[in-house]
Amino acid sequence: MRERRLAVDQVYRAAYELLNGSVALRPGMNPSADPVVVKVYDEVPEQATQPYLVLGAAFELPDDQHDAYGSVVTFSVQPWSRYRGYAEVVSMLSQAAGALERQLPAVLSDWRHVTIKIASARTFRDPDPALRYGVLDVEVRLTDQPHEES
Repeated sequence: MRERRLAVDQVYRAAYELLNGSVALRPGMNPSADPVVVKVYDEVPEQATQPYLVLGAAFELPDDQHDAYGSVVTFSVQPWSRYRGYAEVVSMLSQAAGALERQLPAVLSDWRHVTIKIASARTFRDPDPALRYGVLDVEVRLTDQPHEES
C-alpha cells in the first residue's frame, strides 16, 4: 500500500514560486506608470519596503477517501502596502488569487485531483496608520493516487 505523504510543503513552495513575478503594481496606482513586480517573502527582511506579499501560516488536514489518501492544505497570502487607501492591497489580493487559481493545479500535477478555493479575502488597517494589509485565505484539496492493493 502506498504511504501517506504530506502536501503542505509542496503546496507552500509552489505558491511561493507562482506568486514571484505574478503580481505587479503601478506606483501610486498611476495608470500611466510602468508596473513594478511585487516581491514575495516567507520571512520579511527588516529593510523591505512595501508593497510586498507575505506567505503566511499553512496547515494541513487529512481528507482521505475510501481508495486514496487526501489532504486539505490551507494557507494565507498577505499583501502589505503604504498606499493611502486600499486600492493596492485589493489589487494584490485579486492578482494573487487569480495566479493561484489558474496555475497551482498544473504545478501540483503529480496529485490525482487538485482543487483550489479562495476561502476569503479581507483588508485591514494596521495600527501604524500608514500601513494597509490584506489576508487571502486559500484552500487546496488534493487527492493522491489510489491505494495499491497488497
